Amino acid sequence: MNEREQQIAEELAAAARARTHVDAIQHEIHEINVELSGLFQLQRTLRGQLAQTTDPAERARLTAEIDSAGGRSNDISGEMKEAHNEIAELTNLAELHEAKARQLQESVTETDH
Repeated sequence: MNEREQQIAEELAAAARARTHVDAIQHEIHEINVELSGLFQLQRTLRGQLAQTTDPAERARLTAEIDSAGGRSNDISGEMKEAHNEIAELTNLAELHEAKARQLQESVTETDH
């Protein structure tokens, strides 16, 4: 393998690594969505229980749990935003490496003719 072919292989490998990371992050996003859905369901359930109880201690406990689930939901939403930003960056990086590989391949093809 000559130097140019080695460069092409390295660029394509870098692009593949970036795409693999994108796939992993997309899986993480799916898991985050599942957790977020569970938290929303928990909040609905707790609000229903809160509406049915008059005991002050139980109401305080339920309110604290609702607030805790809401805080976790906000944290998870922030994680999801970060994950989407990382996907955009990695996708751009993969496209950059793919373009560089194409450019190198075209220069090899031009010098062959």
